[in-house]
Amino acid sequence: MSPRERHLFFTQPVDPTKLFDTANIEEDNLRGPEQTFVPLGLANAAGFGLYTSATTALGFAMHAVGVTLPFATYTGLSSTIAFVIGPARWLAAGAWAIWGVTGPEWKKIVPALLYVISTEERLNIQDSFSSDF
Repeated sequence: MSPRERHLFFTQPVDPTKLFDTANIEEDNLRGPEQTFVPLGLANAAGFGLYTSATTALGFAMHAVGVTLPFATYTGLSSTIAFVIGPARWLAAGAWAIWGVTGPEWKKIVPALLYVISTEERLNIQDSFSSDF
C-alpha cells in the first residue's frame, strides 16, 4: 500500500448502518438492550468466520504498516473475541434487559409522586382554613 492508502485505511470511519441496512434492521427502532443483542447475535451467527476475518484483518493491517506480530497476539485477539461474544456478554445483556423491564419507570413515578404530594398539601391547606373558621 502507498502511504496515502495506508492513511485512508486507518482513518476512514466504520459505518455500522451499512450492516443494519444489509440485515434489514431499522436502527431507529433499536433501544437499550436491543442495541447489544443485535450485534451480539450477528457476531455469534458469523461463527468461525468472525475469528478468521479478525485475524486476517489484523494481519493485513500489520502488513500494511510493515510490522510482524507474534502468534500470541492472534491468540489474544481470538480470546478477546470469545470473551466479548461469549456467555459473559450474553449474561450482561440479559441482566440489562431484565433490569430495563423490571426497573422503575421514572417518567411515570415522578408525576404520580408530584400529584400525591400536591393533593396532600392542598388537603392540609383546606383543613387549616376550615379549622380557623
